Parts: sequence; structure tokens; C-alpha cells
Amino acid sequence: MAGIVVLGDNAFVLGFRLAGIQDAFVEEHIEKRLAMLLNEKAASIIVIHDTDYAMLSPAMKRRVNETMEPVVVSIGKLDEENIRERIKRAIGIDLYKSESRNV
Repeated sequence: MAGIVVLGDNAFVLGFRLAGIQDAFVEEHIEKRLAMLLNEKAASIIVIHDTDYAMLSPAMKRRVNETMEPVVVSIGKLDEENIRERIKRAIGIDLYKSESRNV
């Protein structure tokens, strides 16, 4: 099983490849490849661009949002609250919560 898999266009994938992520694939059919990775549980984390996430079918968005493993993360202009909730749901801890917010 791969650790992190990145799917997207060439510009998106290139940055991850330069950072050392070997399983970064230029993919035109994100939803088809994503479904395959989810079915095979071929990764721990799948990263896609938020514009690609926005283009997923409602059924795939629901599946991506409900799956615990692998964790699917969309990166881009996605607001912090959505990321916070997804991390909290995936690991059961609110990493963004600080003591200063409780005061």
C-alpha cells in the first residue's frame, strides 16, 4: 500500500513530485482513478485539487467525505473549517483546538 497518492493535472502533480512524492499521477479522469483507489484501498492518503473535488459526482463526493481509510484530502482554496472537520473525523482529535480558544 502506498502512503500518499496525488492525482491531478501536470502543474498540481509536479509540486508533489518535486517534494519527493513518488505516487503522483497526472490524471484526466480523476473520479474513475479515485474510485479505483478507494476500492483497492491502495493508499493511506489521497490528495486531489479542490477544483477536481468540485467536479466529482454527488455520489463520489459523499463517498469521499464518509470514507475513513484512505483519507481523501482536497487542497487549494478549500476553507480551513472543512479541513478541520475532516481531520477531526478521521483521527478523532481536534488538532486546531487550543487552550486559548477555551477561555
